[in-house]
Amino acid sequence: MKTYLRLPIFGKIFGFSITLLSLIGYIVLFSYLGTKAIEERENSRLIKIKMLNARKNEKDFFVTRNLEYSKNVNRLTSELLTLINSFDQDKTTKKLITEIGKYNRIFSKAANATVERGLDENQGAEGELRNSVHHIEDIIKKANQDKILIQMLSARRSKKDFLMRLKPKYIEKVKKAVAISPGKHKIYYCRKKQKTR
Repeated sequence: MKTYLRLPIFGKIFGFSITLLSLIGYIVLFSYLGTKAIEERENSRLIKIKMLNARKNEKDFFVTRNLEYSKNVNRLTSELLTLINSFDQDKTTKKLITEIGKYNRIFSKAANATVERGLDENQGAEGELRNSVHHIEDIIKKANQDKILIQMLSARRSKKDFLMRLKPKYIEKVKKAVAISPGKHKIYYCRKKQKTR
């Protein structure tokens, strides 16, 4: 302290200026680091929100089979990739981009399979199956084949159970219900037809 008092006025001003500039430099540095930390925290929060919304829309799509939810998943993952691409490209960022792209590709495959299956009971493979079963039932009803109709209704019930629960045991039940002796019923059907003539 005594040394400071002996300095000429110019030395005191210079020393004070250096101290003041150092203090301002520290303030600017800490302010920058604080702003960067807040920005990173905000970006992290946005990533979480968008990913949670994508997952919510994904689940809603598979429950309701509404294509709007599928479009929302694609939009949200696209927004996520755009946001993440604006970051510094370090190892973690690149891995995140890869994983989000992988998620979007897998979701798209599953969504396309759902569309092929049918968005409701009248569309896709499910609709085709339903129409063919109704057609077969009409034929059985016209032929007055109650035993075959009962087996057909049992097969339909097992099919619906499978579609709801996705358990393989219901496939076996469908196979068992439709595994009838075609020759026996065919002869019976022909005899019935001959009697009605």
